Amino acid sequence: MTINEARQAIYKRFQDEWGTTTPVAWPNVEFRVEDLADGDPWVEFRVLHSGARQMSMGNVGNRRFTASGTIMVRIFVPVGTNMATADELSQKVLTILEARRITDTLVTQAGVAREGAPSGKFLTVVVVLPFTYDDVR
Repeated sequence: MTINEARQAIYKRFQDEWGTTTPVAWPNVEFRVEDLADGDPWVEFRVLHSGARQMSMGNVGNRRFTASGTIMVRIFVPVGTNMATADELSQKVLTILEARRITDTLVTQAGVAREGAPSGKFLTVVVVLPFTYDDVR
């Protein structure tokens, strides 16, 4: 599994199960907060790769690597509203992605939600989930 294959598998899992829950800001895709109705929550989705460990020796094309990374979902809810919406959205992210086998070789770990500071009109909550996958190269 390549970096892009892992990223696309994670995106697909999230997109398929998140549906129309809120708008999603995907990396390198135009997204304008100004276009949202006032008071609408939204999320920003990122997959951050952090490296790989070589797990077997051999010729090129027959070496196994275990790669890892972090899924980061930032949830934005309007400042001044209660935390119930942020908590519900955080829980939904965890339900979709926490401790899941996304493909035969891509597995997510336990996640955590952290409350952030207000940023302009929005309070942020960040859900962080580590993942690993195998790559033969």
